[in-house]
Amino acid sequence: TAAAITDALAARGLNDLDWRVCYQSRLGPMWLGPHLEDEIRAAGADKIGVVVVPIAFVSEHLETVVELDDTMRVLATESGVTAYARVPAVGVAQAFIDGLRELTEAAACGEHVHCHGGARLCPRRFALCPHAG
Repeated sequence: TAAAITDALAARGLNDLDWRVCYQSRLGPMWLGPHLEDEIRAAGADKIGVVVVPIAFVSEHLETVVELDDTMRVLATESGVTAYARVPAVGVAQAFIDGLRELTEAAACGEHVHCHGGARLCPRRFALCPHAG
């Protein structure tokens, strides 16, 4: 997803982007990395701006509004980041809503809903999964 976003931006003339996939949540004994806080501090040390694109979130919620908009913005300012912005989640974009509707209607009509690459997403114990067939 991140590569597709940068490809789309490159097609619009934004070719020189320095981007990273990083993670904002820290939950459980093992954390995925790199962590957003570390990347923000690094951007501050390099005196560059940061645009956060929450690709794993489909709606505005506690993690986007409080953590990304407030907590990470404060960290960015304190770290010397020259500009900080967060892209809204796709939750109210009409194309996203239409896509969900189409998938839901297809599954409700008994059609097989194909996921990217054709791989099964749901564990076999979920018998009603549209990928079970």
